[in-house]
Amino acid sequence: MKIKQFKTKTTLTNYVKDFILNGNELGEIKNKDHIELLNELVKQHYNYEYLKGCGIKSFYITNCDINPRNKKFNILRNDLSSVDFSYKKAILAKEPKHISYLKRAFRLIVKEQTDLFKQNYFLQNQDSKGYIVCPISNLKFKKTECHVDHMPPKTFDFIFNDFFDCYKIDSKSIIIEKTGFDNRPIILNKEIETLFFNYHKEKAELRCLYWRSNLQLPKK
Repeated sequence: MKIKQFKTKTTLTNYVKDFILNGNELGEIKNKDHIELLNELVKQHYNYEYLKGCGIKSFYITNCDINPRNKKFNILRNDLSSVDFSYKKAILAKEPKHISYLKRAFRLIVKEQTDLFKQNYFLQNQDSKGYIVCPISNLKFKKTECHVDHMPPKTFDFIFNDFFDCYKIDSKSIIIEKTGFDNRPIILNKEIETLFFNYHKEKAELRCLYWRSNLQLPKK
């Protein structure tokens, strides 16, 4: 079963709710058509890389924690870890504005780390003319043409989501303040800022890429 079979997002939403979520018993989903549709659907979710983790083993249904009368979808990963996901957000296929600003604020928290990594990497690896080689394109480039990238599977999005999961923090509870002419977002909670700075420092595996190569990498 494919998403393209549904003419509108409304008909898709109603089908997933009525026939898959409420049409299946609690536990692992066995229906092959339903599994195929969920596999396709979860790829549209803005947190797909985090939800997928090391790979999806199966989908299953449980009752919601807040309201046990309602059901929710869960993913069982290949390493037997699990995570729930919203089919409505997957169908919407768009990152909420708050999350976008929050990610930008959290990237600024670790900018000192990425800048230092770039500086040290060039000092250690550049040739006599100041060039290094991009591991993706094999093109030579200078520091001014460099993007610092997070090595998959620990992408920035993965570390970002894993941080909130690890510390049981609700991202909606974080207050963002926009500053300067460019509306640069900062978070006001200094404790969380320090926590993420240290968490990123421990988890991130960085690499230097030629900027064109980095922009051409798949986003999911």
